[in-house]
Amino acid sequence: MKTLKFYSAILLINLLSGCGTTGSVNSNFTKVTNNNIYLEDLRRPEQKLSRTVVLNDVKEIYFGDDNLKPTSSELLKNALYEKLGSKLNDKKISLTDFIINVNEPISKVDSGDVQTAAAGVPNGYAAAPLAELFINLIENTRSEKIVNVQVTGKVNDKVFSSTSSEKFKGRVTESNINQVINTTLANVIKQIDSNLNVE
Repeated sequence: MKTLKFYSAILLINLLSGCGTTGSVNSNFTKVTNNNIYLEDLRRPEQKLSRTVVLNDVKEIYFGDDNLKPTSSELLKNALYEKLGSKLNDKKISLTDFIINVNEPISKVDSGDVQTAAAGVPNGYAAAPLAELFINLIENTRSEKIVNVQVTGKVNDKVFSSTSSEKFKGRVTESNINQVINTTLANVIKQIDSNLNVE
């Protein structure tokens, strides 16, 4: 029995480490200290705070500045400086949206089915709660999660806006989220650069 409990604990740890979504995102970029671009952050207060919203069978995890390093506005500002630099001198830049969220389906197992299956196994009722937990965790590792990033703002009077979405199976990692952030910022840079070239 002790051996069974030991291996059950090991399996549980492995399953927990392989499902769900990372709790924070570190972009690991080199911050430009002499960045003289002025960016006005006009995002709504709720965008700056992390939160989780459950809608029907989907859990939406939002990453705010409290779980981002650097913050959203710093990410955009640094990307603008690196790619466009002096082109943005004397430009009025504002950020109205920088939304990062992960949509996770919520796995649900019918407790009645688990109890029915447990009835035919010795000590099955005692193991039923653990079996239900394992099944939910396995389903979570199989499920497809969607990472969404939206960035919107203005340079002078011209709007820039980009939204990117990518699907991932299993655990959504810091690297997965950074991948979608970088795609979105690259699209924003192209839009801004194109607008500047026609001024």
